[in-house]
Amino acid sequence: MDPAIKDNPYTLLAHFLSPWKKPDVLEVLRQLIKNGAVQWEQILFQANNNLCSPLWYVCLRNDGLVDLLPDELKKYLQHLYEANWERNLFFEDALLELDKKFNAHNIPFILLKGGAALCDNLYNDSGARLLQDLDILIKPCNAEDAWQILAKSGYEEIPNQGRNFDGLPTDTRHHHLNSLRKSDTPVVIELHYKSGYAQAEELVPTLEAWENTTEILYSGVRLQVLNPTWRLINNTAHGLIPEAEFIKGTICLQQLADFAFLAKRYRSQINWQEWMAKGMTKRLPTQFLAYLLLAQQLMNMEPPAGLLPSRISRLHVARISAVGKYRWTYKNFSETGWQKLRSQLIRFVLRFYYLLKLPGWVWQNVCYTGGRGHFFLRLNYMFSKAFSPKSRAKI
Repeated sequence: MDPAIKDNPYTLLAHFLSPWKKPDVLEVLRQLIKNGAVQWEQILFQANNNLCSPLWYVCLRNDGLVDLLPDELKKYLQHLYEANWERNLFFEDALLELDKKFNAHNIPFILLKGGAALCDNLYNDSGARLLQDLDILIKPCNAEDAWQILAKSGYEEIPNQGRNFDGLPTDTRHHHLNSLRKSDTPVVIELHYKSGYAQAEELVPTLEAWENTTEILYSGVRLQVLNPTWRLINNTAHGLIPEAEFIKGTICLQQLADFAFLAKRYRSQINWQEWMAKGMTKRLPTQFLAYLLLAQQLMNMEPPAGLLPSRISRLHVARISAVGKYRWTYKNFSETGWQKLRSQLIRFVLRFYYLLKLPGWVWQNVCYTGGRGHFFLRLNYMFSKAFSPKSRAKI
């Protein structure tokens, strides 16, 4: 474990979250806490922004570190964890109800991302994974029927005025219907008719997703999820692309933790060559290797045989780690004049890289045409998005 990691709240938090911690790493973390070298407010800020505060609490508890925390922080994290555990009960009940009703109407579905992690107990604790919604992949021909089933079951549409559908319900420019919220519960469901959007869908083509599934047994019912290799591919795609995460350097630690825990739980079932082939096919080998190396360096993940990091992927890991440290300005952290100048220079370089790479990401994702892709149609999207305040805000 690099001693400098203690000065970077993003990388230090990643080490706390690791499922691969060796005794020496665990001892280093314990000594950092005992020596008062952990800036708790900064770590908590990162945990909340990376959607992994409940998981952080679970890891601290499992590693025997939670009692070393300041009492106020311990109580706060325990409260968050318990609230999330209770919240996830609503999602579990909703999923079982959905499975029963969809089966009655012969509507197959694939449970994606966080919902799959919850149902196969990826973290061995149903309160660890924070869920924003349940992502359900259905076939386009079932979209209208699935929507009506949920509407009749007490779900209400969450309006999205910024999304225009050219031909409901399965517009080629989109990959899911508007979200649905179940009244008086925290449950939100997204019905996907494609596995992703633009580059993310190219990495996990919807037809191939349906061909690469497996079943998990959950509360007596069999649920369909992507097989372990394809869950990793899907995780990588959504960890790097949808919000320009890779070029921004804002890799969410919740996503990276899912990646690391999946790699450990299903290590004997994962085909790493197939995973890497996806990155190669879509001209994203550096991004894939950087994501893998990030899991290795920050979460102590064992390296898969035959996949060696490139020099440029190492540079990207250093860039992403720097973004984790310098993206935020911490109010309680005093800096000397030189430290402030250094921080500003680093932020400038990181921002410059993002702006340099942004046009390529915009062309491939914002100007996505849903397979209808003619050059002039994409140009039309380029100009229409450029003059849209909402689109500029997203970018």
